[in-house]
Amino acid sequence: MVEIDVFLEGRIISDINYNYPVKLNIKKSSLASHTPHPLDLPTLQFNFCNFKSITFGIDEDIESKISILFFGCKLKNIDDNKLISKNISFGFGSCVVENLTMHRGIVRTFTFNNCLGVFAITATPQVSVSYSEENIFVNLWKKLDYLNTINEKTMYLLKNIEKINFDTKEIKKRTSRFYHTEFETSKYLKLKYLLSKKEKEQLKISINISYSADFAHKSTTINGGYLRAISLTGYPKGEIKIEKIQTNAIYIRGFSVEGFLKLFDISAYGEDSKFEIHDSNLDNSWFDKVDISSFSKMALYRSTLINTKLTSVIFPSVKKMHIQSIENIHYTDDKHSTYHLDQYENFLQLKKAFEKTGNIHEAQKMQSVAYKSLSKITDLNWWDKRILFLNNFSNSHGISVKKPLILLLIFSVCLYLLYLNALGYINLQHKFDIDLIGYYFAFLDITHRSDFLVEKENLTGFAVGIDFFSKILTGYFIYQFVAAFRKYGK
Repeated sequence: MVEIDVFLEGRIISDINYNYPVKLNIKKSSLASHTPHPLDLPTLQFNFCNFKSITFGIDEDIESKISILFFGCKLKNIDDNKLISKNISFGFGSCVVENLTMHRGIVRTFTFNNCLGVFAITATPQVSVSYSEENIFVNLWKKLDYLNTINEKTMYLLKNIEKINFDTKEIKKRTSRFYHTEFETSKYLKLKYLLSKKEKEQLKISINISYSADFAHKSTTINGGYLRAISLTGYPKGEIKIEKIQTNAIYIRGFSVEGFLKLFDISAYGEDSKFEIHDSNLDNSWFDKVDISSFSKMALYRSTLINTKLTSVIFPSVKKMHIQSIENIHYTDDKHSTYHLDQYENFLQLKKAFEKTGNIHEAQKMQSVAYKSLSKITDLNWWDKRILFLNNFSNSHGISVKKPLILLLIFSVCLYLLYLNALGYINLQHKFDIDLIGYYFAFLDITHRSDFLVEKENLTGFAVGIDFFSKILTGYFIYQFVAAFRKYGK
């Protein structure tokens, strides 16, 4: 093991491979001879170094603010064992960290930029994470084997963090994917690189955030970029904003926000994308411009949504509605006994939520799929099932204008032909009477007399029966057409 005195070693240490454990000592005796930098630069900075492991040796009662920065480094393991000062801040820039564990709530702030690895942090006042294209350095990435590491999982496991900031900055205008920095002298930093869309999607960055009920959370902001997964758990008291994100998975489990949750401009990318809301209360939530239809699967289970504000939310069509009521979205075939009843209640909640924002179109859609789920409940009585079947068959529970028109045309033409045949008007040996086409529209009039085409004494019992049955069907399909036509006037 090598021991490094943070205050005496020098402000910058570069290009050293520590193939043995490193202990960073922060001693009161060394602090007395230390002069803080007037520009508030890091107390100690490591550039382009490799570490096997890092531990700490710190004297108690050190009040001075200490900042330690790692840039372009590879670290296998760093933890907070024997870290007792609450005035230390850590910064990591373009680093690959196999495992960082900080669970004692000692460190003041963490800052990460373009880092890969696993970062588990608990009870810290502030964590800032950023990914910026302007800080992608070709030679440094080669040294760190970044392009091979980029396909491995990068995870931020954050628990009880007062302030979380996650930000992605992309360069929109690009003439070339490679470009030089004009004034940079380091060989690692001269040549820069812009990621392709495919490479951005290969970044497997996940962020898992949990909040204890008694923790004084202040704010969480996640803005921009591609994320493999976002997970929210617990009882945050502050404000959470997740905006302009493309993600492969969103998990909201055991979650109830006391402050406010806003999801804005969210869509899915990649195959088998998932959106799960499980055992959560989303009363103080606003979903704005969230494309639910872009996710391959969505699960709602034992959650309240009736007071969730939904604006510009895109759900799939009724035929492609893929929202399920399952306990675990990874096991879609594991359906419980009350699955269809839960489905029915979930869609009714969504209907009420859309009605509160005046979105009648989506509300009608949710009502339609709710009734479809209701019809599949085994305990529903026979008559109710028949009613639901006929309503779905005739106008998709009030949302289809096309279906009753087509059904009216098909059934009325078939019955009219049967009616004509019963009266002897269809005979291949006689010339077709063109006036019979005009009489078809009289046949459509449900108030027409049974003898509108022939004298009463020439009517057959079969013809009278067909005529009676056609009036019932014609009136039913006309009613279903009007009901669907007035869906926006209710």
